[in-house]
Amino acid sequence: MGKSIAYKEINNLLLNEIKGKENLNILEIGCGGKVYKDLFLNHNYQGLDMENSTWTLEKDPPEILTKFSNFTYQNNFDLIFGVTAISMFDDNDLTTLIRV
Repeated sequence: MGKSIAYKEINNLLLNEIKGKENLNILEIGCGGKVYKDLFLNHNYQGLDMENSTWTLEKDPPEILTKFSNFTYQNNFDLIFGVTAISMFDDNDLTTLIRV
């Protein structure tokens, strides 16, 4: 298993999006090792990843394990982001992303 990397520019963009806000509902798509989770300590963070992602960290697994097109949600999200996972989406996943 390789080490997850937090990209400085992504950190800056996310911090800019949440600046001055608290208790946002945030969804990270393809969260893997959750390297951005600590940015959202004052928020309601949920990580989503595929059920068969064996490379995710066992000590802090995703809150949601499912293929994105099968994702059902109970609340609205103020911020949804994914760093590299969206490039792996099929048409059903993209349709679900637009709906969410």
